[in-house]
Amino acid sequence: SGSGQFKSIGGVAANASGDVYVVDQGNDRVEEYTSTGTLVTTFGSSAPGNGQLISPYGIAVDSSGDVWVLNAGFTAPEGGHVVEFSSSGAFISQFGTRGSAPGQLLITTGLAFSGGNLYISEIGPQRVQEFTTSGTFIRQFDEAGVAPGQGQDPYGIASDPNTGNLYVTEIGGNRVQEFSPEGSFILNFGSFGSGAGQLSYPEAVAVNSHSAVFVADTRNKRIEVWAAIP
Repeated sequence: SGSGQFKSIGGVAANASGDVYVVDQGNDRVEEYTSTGTLVTTFGSSAPGNGQLISPYGIAVDSSGDVWVLNAGFTAPEGGHVVEFSSSGAFISQFGTRGSAPGQLLITTGLAFSGGNLYISEIGPQRVQEFTTSGTFIRQFDEAGVAPGQGQDPYGIASDPNTGNLYVTEIGGNRVQEFSPEGSFILNFGSFGSGAGQLSYPEAVAVNSHSAVFVADTRNKRIEVWAAIP
């Protein structure tokens, strides 16, 4: 639990300079590293007050370099909000309340930016919600169901830097779904199994500058990559 050590990683994000922020979920903190692995700083704690983190899960860096962390809390009443830190770890702001109503947050797992707004995936209410950076609720989509455009435990989320479209992994549906920034369903891919292009409990997802989609295929213990999807 010392600096530079982890106790259950809950998310990773990088800034434009290549610095890497790691959510140290078990220690209720975030650690920042250079691209070569040198520890820069540690911030956040389980102590009450601004910037408190309880079982944090999910992290993203915005265009100005600020770091946003999901204070998941899971079963703790202190959870259910999003905390904004500066690039050096100073507390800036937070928003959100615990619950399953539109605009509330419950069992949050994934966080991404698109068009300057935040998108948060939740496996509790089974949905994705969109907020402004000031915390204003805009919409929700990928709600519970098995049909295309409906969610089966949406978990990870990432945006395409070229189109702004969002890719959401589903640990229940063993697939990835693509949505427009407005929440309109575009397509899905993947199916349960261990063959090429199949998935078993896909968690994290990332999209590179060429619009290739990388998926952490957890129970198959591998990363699967899809080329740019039209």
